[in-house]
Amino acid sequence: AIDQLSGPAYDIAWLNAMIEHHEGAVAIGKEEIASGQSHDLIDVAKKVVITQQAEIIEMKRLLDEN
Repeated sequence: AIDQLSGPAYDIAWLNAMIEHHEGAVAIGKEEIASGQSHDLIDVAKKVVITQQAEIIEMKRLLDEN
């Protein structure tokens, strides 16, 4: 459905989809941190959680402005 939109409606739908996508990455990252065995992967997961959470905050801010 998003590909049928344009302009601001597309932008809003894209942001909402990306927020959902990032929230999934945060959840998976937290699971790796809690249950993973590889220190290297846990380090990557920590970076993913931090960066994706920051991007979620930024995207929500952008949505609030519209």
